[in-house]
Amino acid sequence: MKHFKNLIIFLFTILSITACKQNVQFVCDEHYINGFNYLLADNLDQAKSEFELSIKNNPENAYGYYGLGYYFFNAGENKNAISTLDKAIEIKPDFTLA
Repeated sequence: MKHFKNLIIFLFTILSITACKQNVQFVCDEHYINGFNYLLADNLDQAKSEFELSIKNNPENAYGYYGLGYYFFNAGENKNAISTLDKAIEIKPDFTLA
């Protein structure tokens, strides 16, 4: 089951990075990419910190909110996941991943 979870996280990471490279307005930053790497390593606390740093550096970065929402989803914090993903969609209404 852990391998399946890692596969899902890996696929979302690839999709996120690919989508991010296609949009010049919201460029993925190092903290966002590190956050997903920590998710793959099953280090949720460090992933959360990286996504929060991504948002702190650019409060209008929908991808940072997406990563943080994905962290909340993996941590079982569904209400926080929904509100954080809503923020990503508010910033970027056509953000299909969120």
